[in-house]
Amino acid sequence: MLIVNDYAFHTSSGKSGRVIGYGSTLIDNSYLPTLKVLVNQEPSQVGKTHLVMEDLRSKWMPFK
Repeated sequence: MLIVNDYAFHTSSGKSGRVIGYGSTLIDNSYLPTLKVLVNQEPSQVGKTHLVMEDLRSKWMPFK
């Protein structure tokens, strides 16, 4: 299980970053847990707006 400050890899998009929080989403009348991740920036994007990505917890895996 990923916790705040762990690094995570998104299996669908290939993006990675640091977990900054949790959330939930409603799918088929069930609340499912999500992770909020501050995505690493490309070198050309340094200094610009940060991207926070939120998706189902099952879509993220630990990044080593």
